[in-house]
Amino acid sequence: MRAYGWIVRALCAAVVAFSVDVRMALAGAWGLTNGEISVEMYNSSYQTDTDLDRNGERIAKPNNGEYKSYTTELKLETYTPIPDLNFLFALPFRWATYKDDNVDLDNAGFSDTRVGLKYILSRDVKGSRVFAVSGELQIPTGDTSSDPVLGKDQYYADLRVLFGQSFLPKTVGTPERFAKRYQAFVVTELGYRRWEDSPGQVVYLAQGRSHLGAGFSLQGEVDGVEAVESDGESYTVVRIGPAWKNSNSADPVERSSDVTLALQWGEVVRGENTSDAHELVLKLRYVHQF
Repeated sequence: MRAYGWIVRALCAAVVAFSVDVRMALAGAWGLTNGEISVEMYNSSYQTDTDLDRNGERIAKPNNGEYKSYTTELKLETYTPIPDLNFLFALPFRWATYKDDNVDLDNAGFSDTRVGLKYILSRDVKGSRVFAVSGELQIPTGDTSSDPVLGKDQYYADLRVLFGQSFLPKTVGTPERFAKRYQAFVVTELGYRRWEDSPGQVVYLAQGRSHLGAGFSLQGEVDGVEAVESDGESYTVVRIGPAWKNSNSADPVERSSDVTLALQWGEVVRGENTSDAHELVLKLRYVHQF
């Protein structure tokens, strides 16, 4: 997805779950421990009928054109034999269409693959505050020989610093049902992405989630990139929506799996040299400890 950028890819946490057991919350700055694995299906639809010109003005696509894409992305995160080191993998499948008064194009197939590592630098005793670093490599496996293209046709590598903070409920002198409303997580990411043949970018993400009770939570995030050169791609996307989590046990000691379902609506709030657009995201994530 193309659109805005500048200082906030720092927020990563991925469909985190709201439980006193932060370990099973996973993703973002938090890592998986020995025996844990996370599988997420990230489904998104994206559409636009406008572009932004070089002056930042919104203009209609020529000939009443409209672009749409539907993406299902498999995201895998797993522990490794090295303590505090996690392996990351993402493989998207995309169906893209472009229609105007003169053409009706569609293309479907795998998009660009990503592999990476995440290492936990430090955490406090309770695991509520975490610092980590991650590195990721994108491999150009998407079809670029047909329109609409499904990939970038070039490698990129990025390195990020991640920070996560959980705010656990205070139960002293407060009814537990009231205290849980204020249970929350905040995660940020900030890093640099270097493309093979394009200008580099600052990448950022900022995400927050607040527990509402009965497994439900409200989450919001700001996600974007900022080009370090004037002719590079920059964008920022704001997403917000509810999430629901279910565990196979209420006891953190006995718990071995979590399922999280999240729905988000996204708006591109800025996009230089790119498109104004809307995004609908559905995330289904499963964490299991063997």
